[in-house]
Amino acid sequence: MFQYVSNLYQWILVAIYTALPLIEVVRLYIGNIGNTEEKVPELAGSWLLTLLLQLPLLSFILLVPGTLPLPLDYAVNVIFLMFLVLYVVFGYKAVSTTAAHQTRLHHLYLVMGQGISDLDGDGTGQG
Repeated sequence: MFQYVSNLYQWILVAIYTALPLIEVVRLYIGNIGNTEEKVPELAGSWLLTLLLQLPLLSFILLVPGTLPLPLDYAVNVIFLMFLVLYVVFGYKAVSTTAAHQTRLHHLYLVMGQGISDLDGDGTGQG
């Protein structure tokens, strides 16, 4: 079926099918680091890779009729797209929850640090 696609679409499809696994590996690695170490930038980076790179590339494969996907290829890509959409929805919730939690921890650290320095000084908070 690939030989029936125009040369332009052949180059585009080769680039997309090469880029998608590479982006997926990077996304999973960054997401794992962000999730295990509760790092908001890594979680947001993983979410943005999905939103800005993977969804448009996969949508191109599925929605552009010139690519002529085979039925099995189409079915697998639809399932992959559904998982990506779920990841975008739940990933946003995870990033916002983690960011709020890290903000609370930072404020708690500032308050606790201020309280400790008040005990050492004259009540001005300057230590």
